[in-house]
Amino acid sequence: MVFLVLLLIIGCYAIWDTKLVHTQASGSHWKAYKPTSNNVLSYDDLREINSDVIGWVTIYGTGIDYPVMHSSVDTDYYLFRDPTGKPSIIGSIFMDTNCSSDFSDYKSILYGHHMDSHVMLGDLDLFDKQEFFNEHLYGNLFYNDKDHGLKIFSYIKTTSKDSVIYNFGINSEIAKIQNLSRIHDKSLYWRDTSYYPNQHLLVLSTCSTAETEARTVLVAEITDETYEDIFKTNDGYSWPGVEDLEGWLGFPWAGWFVALIVIVMIVAYILWQADKKKKEKKKKVVDIPEINKYGTY
Repeated sequence: MVFLVLLLIIGCYAIWDTKLVHTQASGSHWKAYKPTSNNVLSYDDLREINSDVIGWVTIYGTGIDYPVMHSSVDTDYYLFRDPTGKPSIIGSIFMDTNCSSDFSDYKSILYGHHMDSHVMLGDLDLFDKQEFFNEHLYGNLFYNDKDHGLKIFSYIKTTSKDSVIYNFGINSEIAKIQNLSRIHDKSLYWRDTSYYPNQHLLVLSTCSTAETEARTVLVAEITDETYEDIFKTNDGYSWPGVEDLEGWLGFPWAGWFVALIVIVMIVAYILWQADKKKKEKKKKVVDIPEINKYGTY
């Protein structure tokens, strides 16, 4: 019983800790700083806290809605630091140091942890289904005090050593055309896109559960035209796939876990009581009256 109680306590703590991590990792945690006109805090307030904030990326219909960081010291500087610069196992969405912080390169690469529950860049996995890829075409990228559109056109499964995706210094027109063509060849899903002068691409990259070096990549074109977020509701976002968090029959997995522990404890208690009664029966003896001094009972 003591073991089961300890197991229950540990399980509840694990559920609470996981929920806390996902809450801190959620884009809604930073929503107050998002560059919109009706927020109490502002994007400029976040920039005052940390000048390494260079923009804000949003992929419509997903949980990807975060400030973008750029460190001139080391690409991985924000791997375990939040947008304010404080240590955090969750980290931030951050740009490769080889890229220009003003998104002026032909290709800008952003990284972030792979997490479930629609936080960080875990939702890139949603594009693994072609139907989802076909329905989710746009996003938004805020930088240089202006909103820019993101036109998603490629979904790729690759490795961290991919020289087509993770290459820099593409300057000539021929090199850009060749790189776009090779991205096309690597794409699991692709939307018709052609190269044009002054084209700029945004690459979102995160780890994959397939293997250590595996990467999941989404490529979008940065445009001056912005696009409507058709997935946004009055109460926030309606994310396809969010039902995965509900567990079985709409009941949260955390609830099922606690219910299972309670059931195990009840069964254990019943078995313990049955075993106790069984042992008492075996030990039971018949009481014999004492004999008095006259030799009678």
